[in-house]
Amino acid sequence: MRAHIQKVGLALLGLALLGTTACRTQKKLPPKEPVAKITLPELKPEEYLAQRIDYRTFSGKASVHMEQKGEQQDFSANIRMQKDKTVWASAIALGIAEVARALVTPDSLQAIVRITKKSYVMPYEEGLALIQAEVPFPALQNLLIGNPLINDVPLTATTDQDSVLILSMTKDEFVQVLTFDKEKRTLRQLELTSHTRPFKCTIQYSRYGPVALQQPFAFDRSILIENKGEKVKLNFEFSKAELDVPVEFPFSIPASYERAQVKKKGQ
Repeated sequence: MRAHIQKVGLALLGLALLGTTACRTQKKLPPKEPVAKITLPELKPEEYLAQRIDYRTFSGKASVHMEQKGEQQDFSANIRMQKDKTVWASAIALGIAEVARALVTPDSLQAIVRITKKSYVMPYEEGLALIQAEVPFPALQNLLIGNPLINDVPLTATTDQDSVLILSMTKDEFVQVLTFDKEKRTLRQLELTSHTRPFKCTIQYSRYGPVALQQPFAFDRSILIENKGEKVKLNFEFSKAELDVPVEFPFSIPASYERAQVKKKGQ
């Protein structure tokens, strides 16, 4: 199904006022005081990594553009999370009707698709394989909140360039490369690859704004997942992001829905 949302653009007109003043008295203005430039102290590589968003719960709303297997979909998504435990998502088409809902835990994935009246219930790994995004559950939550996908591992390489700092680290089969903007002190790009299989995830972060306790949140994300020759593109434009607010995860499968049969690996 293709759900098309017509995006409303907001045009901002900037006004520049240019003026000249002719004074008969030719009064001289006092010289302007030089403006002192504030230079922030440089951060150590470990300090960049420590700037993760700290949260217990998350509630957000985003416009999503998805491309997969030659098809494109546009919808809005409500996303709720409890750290380390639950991801809940609801997809809304045309800003009117819910078309799908999912509940993900470290062990399982459940989903319903209302237009086809089908349900999905499967182990976590099989569920993520459907969208070519086979990553551990903590990495899935980090992807949605905007933190590096892999945390709490030592650095293996550091590259300090003019405007960016590039940090590399390895955990199990994965290699993660982070590119930080040195001036803004925010994550600009993440690249995750696998030693053991043809997998690559590239994320671009932009439009940062403060959320709870002034933590910088990337309201725009561009995600490209390449896995076993398949590509999935996702663009998120968040309009809402709240941390540590009460969240609920309503989910049930209607009795009339057909249980979808999903082929396992090797079948």
